[in-house]
Amino acid sequence: MFSGSVKSKEEIWNDVKRLIDYGTEEEQQRAIREATEQQKASVQQNEPVSGSDEGNEPKPIGTSVFGKVYDQFKEKVKEAIEFLSKLKNGVAKGVLHHKDIGDIDLVWGDSKQGLAHIMEKHPNVANDLQTLLDDMHIVQHSDNRIVLESDTHKAVISKMKGEEVTDNWLLTAYEKKKSVSASSSDIETEPKGKRNGTATPQNGPLSVGKDNKLSDTK
Repeated sequence: MFSGSVKSKEEIWNDVKRLIDYGTEEEQQRAIREATEQQKASVQQNEPVSGSDEGNEPKPIGTSVFGKVYDQFKEKVKEAIEFLSKLKNGVAKGVLHHKDIGDIDLVWGDSKQGLAHIMEKHPNVANDLQTLLDDMHIVQHSDNRIVLESDTHKAVISKMKGEEVTDNWLLTAYEKKKSVSASSSDIETEPKGKRNGTATPQNGPLSVGKDNKLSDTK
């Protein structure tokens, strides 16, 4: 009556119609039951396979100044980096953490800020971001930025994007240089007095204090 292979909707309907027209009552009832099973099998066959990219592609929970927002990568640094590098847009919430700051978002950004900047200018630190942050302490804290530093590395956490207040996000992270000439910035400086989410250069020591200009960031 019905073959073991999964049939199309048209084939299922033709089988049922033929038995309704010519079959006995028992055959008709059996045909309806088998048609139902065939339909279920057909639907399952067309569903994405568990674990496939199509079935497990993260869905954004909203939008922001950074693009689409994803909350599926909390404390999953490697996965977040791979996802944002593929998407080249958006922000992954709570990927990083610092004991004195709390959760830190990872944004894709551009050539001057965020993961895109780090991957382009400082790729050697990208895979060790959480480990590096664990070793850092706050050396400067202003209304819109936090500078972290260890013996070997430095990072800047921003709390704004342009004029808009945001959650904490990683603006840049890099290995410190031994010479002043080697630590010159590889990106443009923001207007004087404005530090709104772009990595900026500065020479000289850092100190903790509100509204101090941040320095030597890349």
